[in-house]
Amino acid sequence: ALRGLVRCHYYTGAYDAATRYASDLLGQPGIGTDDKLFSNLVLGKNAQQQSNFIDAIKYYKEVANLNKAEYGAEARFGISECLFNQNKYEEAENAAFETIKKSGSYVVWVTKSYLLLGDIYHKQKDYFNAKATYKSVAENAQIEALKEEATRKLAIVEKEEKEQSKIVQ
Repeated sequence: ALRGLVRCHYYTGAYDAATRYASDLLGQPGIGTDDKLFSNLVLGKNAQQQSNFIDAIKYYKEVANLNKAEYGAEARFGISECLFNQNKYEEAENAAFETIKKSGSYVVWVTKSYLLLGDIYHKQKDYFNAKATYKSVAENAQIEALKEEATRKLAIVEKEEKEQSKIVQ
């Protein structure tokens, strides 16, 4: 019953309730690996939404250790996002590359990782790499919404770079 409650509340966006039930489920003796990984994913997402990045990373690492498939890919991406939100750009970059390397068959998480790399370069004012990354995603992404996001971000970086340029046009 707890398994159903966790998933039901999670998929309907009721993350607070999903988190309560996930914590209860993790406290049950003898739960299966699937319940452990999904509960930790729920707890990680909730912690991340609450800007509790340290706990989120802890939960995501548990998922990544338990699962090499899609949940693991999502958790690895979550780790890189949390590091980015903590302004730990070098660690976030390494984590994003790890997601790309270990999750190659999960297009959404690989593409989001490339977008995050673009965001990291942008934050560091590395316009060359930010533009190249966003342009690559805009031209090659298989998911239309992510293509559009890359195109929008590319335009922002190009505009910002032009404004920062010391060369008068």
